[in-house]
Amino acid sequence: MAIADSDGPTYSVSFRSSAQTIEFAFVSVAVSADLINRAIRRTGRIDGAKMVSGRWRWDFAPDLRWQQRGSAVQSHPIQMPPPGLL
Repeated sequence: MAIADSDGPTYSVSFRSSAQTIEFAFVSVAVSADLINRAIRRTGRIDGAKMVSGRWRWDFAPDLRWQQRGSAVQSHPIQMPPPGLL
């Protein structure tokens, strides 16, 4: 994109950056009979996939308190010109 000034046009290069806020929260999933893997119920082992799916439901609960740990800004892996320049 050319920018006019008294010495003539100058040019610039655009970079696309990504910013991300890093947050964490502690989520408790109640251990119930449906979390125990039926194939190995006698061992008392928890079915990890079921436990994680239960956690996902809580991750989006409106009253969950997220705590900010930091932020990161980095170059976006795909560099494209800003919309409208081509």
